[in-house]
Amino acid sequence: MTTMIQDALEAYGLNQNEIKVFLALVDIGGGFARDLIDSTKLHKNIVYDNLYKLQEKGLVSEIIIESKKYFQCESPQAIQEFITQKKKKFNTYDQAIQELQEDIQQKKQLPQKTSTRMYTGISGIKQIFSEEIEIGEDYLHIGAPKESVELLGVHFWKNFIRKQEEKNIRGKILFNESLRTYANSIHHELNNIRFLEEHFEPLTEICIYANQVAIIVWSQEPIGTVIENKDVADSYKKYFEILWNQARK
Repeated sequence: MTTMIQDALEAYGLNQNEIKVFLALVDIGGGFARDLIDSTKLHKNIVYDNLYKLQEKGLVSEIIIESKKYFQCESPQAIQEFITQKKKKFNTYDQAIQELQEDIQQKKQLPQKTSTRMYTGISGIKQIFSEEIEIGEDYLHIGAPKESVELLGVHFWKNFIRKQEEKNIRGKILFNESLRTYANSIHHELNNIRFLEEHFEPLTEICIYANQVAIIVWSQEPIGTVIENKDVADSYKKYFEILWNQARK
């Protein structure tokens, strides 16, 4: 028998041993179990087991000759009936598979893309805040130290607030305690300000806006890293709320 016939039978649900036994039975035209054992070289238990499976599928029948079971293939129409039943079964699954495909399409999520940008020096840090205003969404700031005023200058921050007011951007800011006096001087209705514990004075400021997180180290030569990723931004927003509830007014 050709390989294509074997592949076809396998495609319709017969296992390899069933195929060997069935095709051997076709080849010899019918016979006793001993004939099939000799023909297939399979163990007798395997031959009997697969003969019974083929009978259940309607492909093989048996008759008793001299108290021995004689096996033969069912009529050629039995193969067609077997295939027809398989096709009907496959057809009933078509709708389920289509629903599965639609479910995959609907729920398939592309991984969040992450971009990272580095800024150095005073001009680079000013660019971060300019981009923050340009985006125009409400922002959260954590840990602004006195160095942020000293390095960028009061004039820059007054200009930042003016642009914020023009775009009606709201901010929630967690200042370091060392900036309480300065915070009072720039207080306006768009900004809600609280203060971190006095002993907690980090040189790092975290700015969260839209899907971006800017981490600024206010060293003498400041360094800023902007991470653009929704999941990262969302996690920092949760972190902000924890600190906000612990901060002092």
